[in-house]
Amino acid sequence: SVQPGDARGDCAGGDVRKGNAIRPGKDGLDEAVPHLQRIGAVSLYRAQDTAQLSELRLDSNVVIWLPSRPVKQGDVVTAYVTVASNSTVDLFILRAKVKKGVNILGTRTSEPRQWDVKQELGNGGKHATTTVLCQRLGSSVRNRSSSLFSEVVQMNFEIASFSSLSGTQPIAWQVEYPRKMTTDTAVSEIFISQKDLAAIVPLATDTEILNTAILTGKTVSLPIRVVSVEENSAVTDISESVECKSTDENVIKVSDRCDYIFVNGKEMKGKVDAVVNFTYQ
Repeated sequence: SVQPGDARGDCAGGDVRKGNAIRPGKDGLDEAVPHLQRIGAVSLYRAQDTAQLSELRLDSNVVIWLPSRPVKQGDVVTAYVTVASNSTVDLFILRAKVKKGVNILGTRTSEPRQWDVKQELGNGGKHATTTVLCQRLGSSVRNRSSSLFSEVVQMNFEIASFSSLSGTQPIAWQVEYPRKMTTDTAVSEIFISQKDLAAIVPLATDTEILNTAILTGKTVSLPIRVVSVEENSAVTDISESVECKSTDENVIKVSDRCDYIFVNGKEMKGKVDAVVNFTYQ
């Protein structure tokens, strides 16, 4: 059973018979258990959820995985550095460069028995850099996992601030190998939101639009408003800040300002469940 520790970090006393504890004894008989003694600590880390990560492939060996969902100012973003499971690379140097507003934090080796990782930090004024040297421990040690990639190291970045005009923070990546072989610079973007959005919802006065414009030549339109719903249930009109696109303009069109959908008689076909996508960042 799991019990809270005392002020010194030792295991607190109590009724050790409660819960699903393992108790020593003979022939199934319970015996008195002596005072519990602290033997160590276990650190828990959040595993990566690939469903919420975007892939940035630097070359055939190294792939970076970053959160695809927006983060908030003050959040810590973790970049997962992986190598292809069939890669024969034993040593590489990963360089990352960030602009002002992003703080480079520490790294954590994902597989200490397989990789040795060393980090160096640099500060060039408007940009901060980090260099991470990754060396495989023994060329014969390989990942026998059936997955396509093997995680090497986790790199943490803190979003300290961002430009309200862009709402993003770029990170430039580059890999260098022995004999000075260097990849081209690849850039990933971290999207930043000032709100905890649960969803954005387009609202219309009707769910159907009949294309009479083919007969009359007069445009038929349907006004649209878009609202955001935050985690705390707050609702905000964001109609002026969204982008939109029809999945098939031969069926239905959307205005440049995303404030109405319409048909003007130039459509080639009709459709049930026509889709117009609205995005907001």
